[in-house]
Amino acid sequence: MPAPTTPDTVTERYTQLPSSTPARVTERTDRLTANAENPYDTARVLEQWLQNNYDYSLDVERPRGNVADEFLFEMDAGYCTYFATTMVTMLRTQDIPARFVVGYTPGQQVDDGEWVVRGYNSHAWVEVYFPEHGWVKFDPTPSDPRIAEEREILADARSDNDSDIDTDDSLDSDFDQGTPDPTTPEGPNGTDTEPNGTETTPTDGPPGTDGDGGFSLPTIPVPTPEQAGFGLLVFAGVVAGLRRTGTGRRLYRELWLRRLPVDDPEAVVAGVYHRVVHLEERDGRQKAPGETPRQFLAGDDRIERVGRLYEQARYGHGVDASDAATARADLADLLEERSRLPHLVEKRNTRSR
Repeated sequence: MPAPTTPDTVTERYTQLPSSTPARVTERTDRLTANAENPYDTARVLEQWLQNNYDYSLDVERPRGNVADEFLFEMDAGYCTYFATTMVTMLRTQDIPARFVVGYTPGQQVDDGEWVVRGYNSHAWVEVYFPEHGWVKFDPTPSDPRIAEEREILADARSDNDSDIDTDDSLDSDFDQGTPDPTTPEGPNGTDTEPNGTETTPTDGPPGTDGDGGFSLPTIPVPTPEQAGFGLLVFAGVVAGLRRTGTGRRLYRELWLRRLPVDDPEAVVAGVYHRVVHLEERDGRQKAPGETPRQFLAGDDRIERVGRLYEQARYGHGVDASDAATARADLADLLEERSRLPHLVEKRNTRSR
């Protein structure tokens, strides 16, 4: 019996990309997936790389150009729309059929067969076509920060006595469950690619691809543009105190400063640069319009070196693993000098007793 193949209609429709897609998107994807042995491995590599190298945030500026290109090279955080759009685009650069899907995560179970689904349960993910399995779901959006954000939105709404946030049963039930894990290490797990309890709308994607090959982000309900709290702290049951004091967000930012991308030297250097800029701005410096990275980061040998490496990565001949290691070391020194983490942890422990 011949092995199944991808229908021509699927290939033609779900591998299209605008002619304006920058070459560096393909080049970055080629490097990341160089060791992938098949389309499934390629999808898993990209899913995990996006989860591990970009932060989740609702508080981001809308890209002006190609969404995937700007997310990969100009941004360090975004929400589900950005993650899913970027993964679809990267897969299509490898001629792997992929589509952008919008729908809802399961919501909060309040009884057997009964769920409460709220506006913040709206979500976007990716489906990839495999001849042997059909459409299989992948979710490149980091789940823990997203769930933490949802918890905080719900807690805020309840503290404000929002009458539209709960039913009679939902107040006494556990918090919403996240999206089920779409894949397993062994490979695609069948053709049922939708989370339980969701209604989904696949799009040709990447989202907003119009007739002339441009990009625009689809409209997906976004609850409030607040920074996500750190998931483990929320699970520890201290959400109210953290929300009142703002400690959760500050602690999450301190932890973000220490969690850098892995493997890709350009992503590491870019991550270090954005974190150094944050440190400078936190200490009162503001980047002037038209100021280059090197100009903004002048005054400290370590900081200047990060600025040079960032310009080299973006505009020069690139960077290698040695450059990335240098940037990491410079950031580590700066964090040791400027860390606010011990104070925040002490404050959190005092408040949560």
